[in-house]
Amino acid sequence: MVAPGWGLVITQKLVNEMGGDISFHSQPNRGSTFWFHINLDLNPNIIIEGHPPNASPASAWPMSNQTPQQRNVRWIF
Repeated sequence: MVAPGWGLVITQKLVNEMGGDISFHSQPNRGSTFWFHINLDLNPNIIIEGHPPNASPASAWPMSNQTPQQRNVRWIF
């Protein structure tokens, strides 16, 4: 079992190793929002099924105005 807080420590280490930064905002009785920024190189040879070629870059959206059932993580490649 991992002690509370280790997930953030591990994530921070990974993000820092990738040259990025991580932060959070927390409100008592409301919860916390975590985010990170990293720059990744794109591989032009990868084809993702259902993803149109030359699609515009994806953008993030605030999760605070979504229901708990809608709050999920989306991988963007």
